[in-house]
Amino acid sequence: MSAAGTVLASDKASKPLRAYAVTETCEGTGGIVFARHNVVARREGACQFGDGDFHGVECRRAPWADQFAADGIIPVSAMIYAGWHFECTGCGRRIDHDLPLAWENEVGADEPLNGANLRYARWKPDHVIGSQHGTVFCRQSCKNAHDKEQAARKRFGDRAIARFERVILRRLPGSVIEHKEYLRPHVYVTRNRLGQLIVEQAIVSFSFPGQAIGAAALRMDTETQWERGKAVSRKRKIKWTCCNGDREAFEAFAAATKRAVPA
Repeated sequence: MSAAGTVLASDKASKPLRAYAVTETCEGTGGIVFARHNVVARREGACQFGDGDFHGVECRRAPWADQFAADGIIPVSAMIYAGWHFECTGCGRRIDHDLPLAWENEVGADEPLNGANLRYARWKPDHVIGSQHGTVFCRQSCKNAHDKEQAARKRFGDRAIARFERVILRRLPGSVIEHKEYLRPHVYVTRNRLGQLIVEQAIVSFSFPGQAIGAAALRMDTETQWERGKAVSRKRKIKWTCCNGDREAFEAFAAATKRAVPA
């Protein structure tokens, strides 16, 4: 490499990171990208927000965000002050400068300023919790409610997994419950139309004597029948599954343990 080339490389490396706003041209969605050159920011932004289409995004400088280049973490509150908007992970409302006005239109301008109305009348972008590329909440109470709901769903799901594990070990003694990263127990919990927590799907994998290819599993799936956009019936199906190549070994193991386990 020539001396001139070395100098140029050094200059390039020493150039500070700068913030660029990269947005998709059709829908206007996007975010802030840090780079040393516009073309680099546009290329990276195209990968993040434009499915890799370099010509499908716009890229412009965002000097207000240069202060966050060191760690790349931009508070959502700062982005709202700069004109961006987000959706609250908790309540789903659009978060922008006009949030108090939107709330007033929702409940009515004549509603007294108390309770929730007063909270929104006093709302400022500084109350927003979260950063770009993370979960965002319009205020602390919304985050608290979301965290409480997630904790309740996790407890409910953990109990469902524990029940499945007991069924496996009781029906198929000698099995070993799998907790590897790619085989860890899976459960999906939601609420029904009455607001009750229910398990939509649960899968618990386990290894068994004679297995040659992969783990077997006990799984439950909920099949929902829809009519005109409404769920009219829900059926839960519970079944044992295994790899095709392990089918004979699994069936032999299941038959042997069935004789050994009292009815």
